[in-house]
Amino acid sequence: MPAHFFFIIVLSMATTQCLTGLQAGDRRELPLTCPESCYCPPDHPVVLHCDARSLNLLPTIPTRIWYAYLQSNKMTTMPASHLANASRIILLQLDSNRIKRIPRSTLSKQTNLITLSLRNNLLNEVPIGLPSSLQELHLSGNLISRVRRTSFQRLSNLRTLDLSHNRMEGHGGHAKAYEALSSLSSLDLSHNILSETPRKIPPGLKKLSLAGNNLTTLPVELLPSLPSLRYLSVAQNSLHEDTCTPWKLDGESLLHVDLSENDLTRVPKFRSTLIRLLLQKNHVKEVNTTVVCQMLDGQPARLSFLRLDGNPVLDARFEPGRGIMARSLALCFPYLRPII
Repeated sequence: MPAHFFFIIVLSMATTQCLTGLQAGDRRELPLTCPESCYCPPDHPVVLHCDARSLNLLPTIPTRIWYAYLQSNKMTTMPASHLANASRIILLQLDSNRIKRIPRSTLSKQTNLITLSLRNNLLNEVPIGLPSSLQELHLSGNLISRVRRTSFQRLSNLRTLDLSHNRMEGHGGHAKAYEALSSLSSLDLSHNILSETPRKIPPGLKKLSLAGNNLTTLPVELLPSLPSLRYLSVAQNSLHEDTCTPWKLDGESLLHVDLSENDLTRVPKFRSTLIRLLLQKNHVKEVNTTVVCQMLDGQPARLSFLRLDGNPVLDARFEPGRGIMARSLALCFPYLRPII
């Protein structure tokens, strides 16, 4: 089912439940309780639209609201008093404002909040006092330079964390910053200034993006410590083999790996579970099929997509060698599509 249809169904169900709990007198009041400059759809009374209204201050949100859209305004802070009665909020959308900080008391009592989006603001740290109910936290495009040990202390239900396009250096903060995120499934740290991978990443993680950083290596213990990881992107870094010996992708559940735009000279070894391997725009001069065709787990390979374009190995001057390599790879990877 397409995602937008699913949202409509969920929203309709929420509206029905909300209306069921309202008395007839309350329903007549609904059109009168919408904040000035905002829009409250009469057929969806749990929704509040205050997006792109040039607001400088967070409006006082009515009690009945479940979904609040406040993106593309000029707000710089969020007074706790304006959310004091909005205890039913599930989704709070605050992208593209000018928010620099959020007082601890503003969101700590929002015990129904599931999704908080603060993309493209001016935050220099992860907001403190976030409720334990939170499942999605979007903080990309801010000025965050590191995360504290206590940044995610109460967020054991968080599943998606996006910290991409910030200013995090080193390994991104305290060594135990992510340790409390026991339910985390997706972590996006792409396009920061990381020179090391984060420490103590939750073992249940399924998607990890580290693209666009300053990484030169992946620790040998990283992938074995993430047995559920299916998607890994380390594109647009400075990875090279002599700092990671032997160079291999030893993740038992890996399906998709993007290593494009690095400094690799060889195709790494991997497990039979891998389906997509992206290696375009590296420095691969040859593919040793004797090594590459031996799966780390000794099982038949399932690789079906391999990109090597932008590497010397596909240079037109080595056309005969390309044909031999393609035939060798086809023998050990029976599901492989033509190499790009």
